[in-house]
Amino acid sequence: MSDPYTDSGLRTLSGGQYSIQVDGYLAVDQSAAPALVMEASHAVRDVYAVLGKAADAAVGLQLNVNGASYCQLTLAAWATVSNTVDGNTLGPLPSGAQVTLSVLSVGQTVPGSDLTVIIRL
Repeated sequence: MSDPYTDSGLRTLSGGQYSIQVDGYLAVDQSAAPALVMEASHAVRDVYAVLGKAADAAVGLQLNVNGASYCQLTLAAWATVSNTVDGNTLGPLPSGAQVTLSVLSVGQTVPGSDLTVIIRL
């Protein structure tokens, strides 16, 4: 039986997730969706992204907290799921923080579409 506490992460017992969604085709954009405002401080378990339709080149994303880079995600060409950023390498999301999403790069002919970025707590 595996030990559920092997990652030694800080747990605040406030589980759940946040998702940021961008409907339709992607374009390079500093603010691709409305900001999320944290109602309370949260430790993050992990962050990853999913595309509804893959792009023909790498899609680069950056999650920002209060305007500063929090983590970067990449979806390889023709992939629909990005790398996962472990919450142990990220700081907590403070109460009142604004979380925004920047799209740094998209596919050339097929830009990718229907993006969801998931922040699991």
